Amino acid sequence: MQRVLALTALMVLLAAAGCSTEAPAPPSAEKAVGKACSGDGDCAALPAGYCAKGGFCARVCTAHSDCGCPSATAACGAACVKLSTGTAYCVRTCTKNADCEIGTCQVDVSLGYKVCGS
Repeated sequence: MQRVLALTALMVLLAAAGCSTEAPAPPSAEKAVGKACSGDGDCAALPAGYCAKGGFCARVCTAHSDCGCPSATAACGAACVKLSTGTAYCVRTCTKNADCEIGTCQVDVSLGYKVCGS
């Protein structure tokens, strides 16, 4: 009983001090696309995501919604882009180089918007 009271008092003190006992929310799938990584575990927020050879989170896709975008969206902070190999991957969209953790912000004329790449 004394242990329960002590634990309860600690929780009240933490809450009063502005500390949270909850873990921070994981990044959304959209924000995980193109994120720098060193292993597949760094890409857990992106369903079926993995750490690509270039050191960024990626996944194979068929639609922007696979990349964390709302289903009726043309693109959001991420996009499903078909490469010259014929396979489509989620990539981060950008407006400036600072938006890219890996690579630079490049115009893709066929898409009509910019994506992070190298």
